[in-house]
Amino acid sequence: MTTSTITSCRIAIEFESASGYASQQTFAGDSHTDMLAAFRELGRILCIAGKGVEVIETAAEVKAAVQRDVGRND
Repeated sequence: MTTSTITSCRIAIEFESASGYASQQTFAGDSHTDMLAAFRELGRILCIAGKGVEVIETAAEVKAAVQRDVGRND
């Protein structure tokens, strides 16, 4: 596994559902764990919205992009 060149990351996610369920979270840090937690929360929101298939497709696209870009800093 390569070391990330990202030195900091902050992702804020807020949503509210028709049933009244709401969430507001901020993911901040410099580790891959923080970034993965944000990605998981985005996936959870899409699943709640009934977009589970799109979550799987997006995860596959992200994986393919990372495999292409490993080692590149552009």
